[in-house]
Amino acid sequence: MRQIEKVFSWIGDLWKMTGIALLLLIVGHYFMDIVIYYKRQEIFEYYKTNVPAYNALPDAFWEEQSNGHQYHPEPYWHWKMNETEGQYINVNTDGIRRTEKLGGGDKKVFVFGGSTVWGFRVADWQTIPSYLQSQLGSEYDVYNFGQNGWVSAQEFHFLLHQLALGNIPDTVIFYDGANDSMMGTYLLTQPRYPNGKLIAGVMGNLDFFSELLSYSHYYYLYHYYLKNIFSDSDNYIGSKIDENAKQTIEVYEAHIKQVKAIAKEYGFKVFFFWQPNLFSLSKLMLPYETEIINKASKVQVQSQQQVYRLAKENFSGKQAENIYFLANLFDKVNEPVYFDQIHVGPNGNQIVANEIYERIKLKLSSSSVD
Repeated sequence: MRQIEKVFSWIGDLWKMTGIALLLLIVGHYFMDIVIYYKRQEIFEYYKTNVPAYNALPDAFWEEQSNGHQYHPEPYWHWKMNETEGQYINVNTDGIRRTEKLGGGDKKVFVFGGSTVWGFRVADWQTIPSYLQSQLGSEYDVYNFGQNGWVSAQEFHFLLHQLALGNIPDTVIFYDGANDSMMGTYLLTQPRYPNGKLIAGVMGNLDFFSELLSYSHYYYLYHYYLKNIFSDSDNYIGSKIDENAKQTIEVYEAHIKQVKAIAKEYGFKVFFFWQPNLFSLSKLMLPYETEIINKASKVQVQSQQQVYRLAKENFSGKQAENIYFLANLFDKVNEPVYFDQIHVGPNGNQIVANEIYERIKLKLSSSSVD
């Protein structure tokens, strides 16, 4: 009888300890939730004060941006943005961001890219596709097929999907460079491969406990310490910058050939634009831009600088092939345009859209597909 009482006593103690441990974990999670909230507010206030581009929109927009910036898993292209409806940001059930239309134009223009095309940190009417729609006029119907974090391979797969559905464009524009460069030369993935961190975050893990952990703040705390305290990844990446940068450009050149072959088959025009990147270090820096660079990993900056150097060598002077190197577009712009290394404010997007329009307007009226 005493043995049974001891067993039940041991089970009771274990149950109490488990309950206390679980309670501490829950309290710790919500404590970190409070810390993260105030940390984000601190960062937001810092950027509002020190990064001029943040002042282009009211506080209500930034709250909407934070709440509406969610993903869901999708076959083939891994993820797309969630449906959302608001005053500033609207994404339909297919994960496509709203473009401000001018009318019922019958000439379709598909614009592909990452978050810079989708319009991270700008309103619907301030995205590159919306500004381009305004430039092209009511004769054209511009679609924003940008998705946050997408690389060119994901964009190509989504283009193939549209073609398979019979949604044939008259013109396709690819605005790339930043995500392909980051995935290919800095983050621990292969060139052309999507962002592994986003895939893990969207798709979840195979086992229940790992997936449950991914919803807690302990998951992010673990990855923070893994990356910043115990990781030696920058040293490894730094030794492979030249090799990875070369492969990144070669892979993008293959992407251009593949898209051009599809364009010829389906009879649409296609244009490729290599986008600006603050880390290419080509422009005269404003003080806050210098601070953005100084806060980043030196290896990250070096990797982007190298791949952009090769991109300039390979893509400059190829206007006749509908390839345009725009990385130097902001070099002579003295007003603040950047939020961070690649994202720009409404004025930056307007400059990009104007440049794209000027480069393609005469070719759009040509009967030639090339």
